[in-house]
Amino acid sequence: MKLFTILGVTLILGTSGVSLHAQEDAEFKERIIEIKKKKLLESLALSKDKENQFLKVYDEYFDKRRDLNRERKAVMKRIAHMSQLQADDIQGDKVTKAIEELGYVERKIVDQRQRTVEQLRGTLTEPELAKFVIFEQNFPIRMREMIFDIRARKHKDKDMRMFIPPGEDDLLD
Repeated sequence: MKLFTILGVTLILGTSGVSLHAQEDAEFKERIIEIKKKKLLESLALSKDKENQFLKVYDEYFDKRRDLNRERKAVMKRIAHMSQLQADDIQGDKVTKAIEELGYVERKIVDQRQRTVEQLRGTLTEPELAKFVIFEQNFPIRMREMIFDIRARKHKDKDMRMFIPPGEDDLLD
């Protein structure tokens, strides 16, 4: 928890008084990626050789995962758009096909994660592999919580009943 408190303070200091436009948003996401990688490496405490091997596999995984997340987001946008249409405005089984496509993309994400774990099995010990899987699972959740808290503190005078915390795709595009 102390780790995420320090990370939160860093984010608050780094983003206070700054409105996030497109470039600033990209820089913010890059900082999140750097922080994630740094904290992951600290968590694993690998030797330099192992760290280099790990980063080669991890960077490839991260790039593929980012592309798959973008693909999933595009399909979800199409589905969301279709959800706003009347039944007569949707031709044939476009919704069904889009939902099937979403399932296909999500299976690709799971398959990519599994391939990465298999690749890392030769580099990481079993406990290190477990730490990696847990970190990958928990990091987006912790980041959403921290960003929600930061935004809530920034806007404490505003009505927060309708505030929605950012989703995973907001952090890892």
